[in-house]
Amino acid sequence: MCGGSDESGSESDTDECNGRSSDEDDLFDDRRNDFDDAMLVAAESDDIVLDSVDEELVKVNRFRKCGIFGVCCEGLPRQVNFLIDEAHLISKGSDAVVSYLHYFFECFGLGETTADLHCDNCAGQNKNRFVLWYLAWRVAIGLHRSITLNFLVVGHTKFAPDACFGLLKRAFKRHAVSSLSELESVVNGSACLNSSQLVGKEDGTSIVLVSNWQEHLRPHFKTLPGIKKYFHFRFDAASPGVVFMKAARDSPEEQFRLMGDSDTSLPSTPPVAIEPPGLSHDRQQYLHTHIRPFVKEEWKDVLCPRPTERADSPVAGPSTAPEAGPSTAVASAVRRGGKRGRGRPPRQPSPSPTQPARKRTRDRGRGGAGRGRGCDANV
Repeated sequence: MCGGSDESGSESDTDECNGRSSDEDDLFDDRRNDFDDAMLVAAESDDIVLDSVDEELVKVNRFRKCGIFGVCCEGLPRQVNFLIDEAHLISKGSDAVVSYLHYFFECFGLGETTADLHCDNCAGQNKNRFVLWYLAWRVAIGLHRSITLNFLVVGHTKFAPDACFGLLKRAFKRHAVSSLSELESVVNGSACLNSSQLVGKEDGTSIVLVSNWQEHLRPHFKTLPGIKKYFHFRFDAASPGVVFMKAARDSPEEQFRLMGDSDTSLPSTPPVAIEPPGLSHDRQQYLHTHIRPFVKEEWKDVLCPRPTERADSPVAGPSTAPEAGPSTAVASAVRRGGKRGRGRPPRQPSPSPTQPARKRTRDRGRGGAGRGRGCDANV
């Protein structure tokens, strides 16, 4: 049974767990108006494949993939699942994580002034200098008054997003999904906690832009030494550009100035977007040839369309192949081969006027077992 609490504290249940109730939508709208503190957890799930067919076929075929990045707001509760088609997958590093988190704050934020973030302890995506720089930037320009960032300790790797991913994957296994729109419906219907957000469509249209946050913030911030030994970080508007960190919950708090001492001109707008790479010609050809037969008829031209022409493909015209010369004739004669005396190349002109090549080759052949057959070495 799924339920949501309104402002008076009473619970309103939905008839089924795979649908959102009107009470829950009203709760979301009410909390957007007056919300001071939000607890957010972020995690990334494994890639899933489109079309979802027999597992044995998945092992031998490279189906079209879709990544999932989830941001769960436990105050509602609701998790926004970013669906990332492989044509829009720019990277799995900090640029993508910061871009999705920034989009969540801008489009799904509750107007909160304080945010508590919890992430898994992945250095390549979450626990790195660029995420710290982004959070320090938000506080410094006044988008938040205070932000805390906490990482799971070793041995504790399960939290709220994993529960939502489990509900999502359980629903995904019960449906044949042949497009991103069908996957979007499956995510929205998997649980009242889950909602979907497309990063881009199959035709290349981008919805959520991934920006180059690394280069945007690099000139204004410094690297925190020994970042991996800390698990708790805090940013406060009273000390802009400063990060407070602790190695454990009961450890003494340390501080480090991330922003340059003389740097007061922080950019107030996001960086420019990175253009999605799209699918390569070979990948398009593979999907059209090998995956298209498994896709529903109405989605064949959407998921596996006919490949576009290569930009560097040669233009049809008169043949520009060189005419066959002596070296071409020699190679052709050697390939034909056969018994002794057949397919032997024509005699080549002697490199030295004083000693014919044939006589010199026979002289070499007399010293070995293959007397008289040294002419093959000439070729």
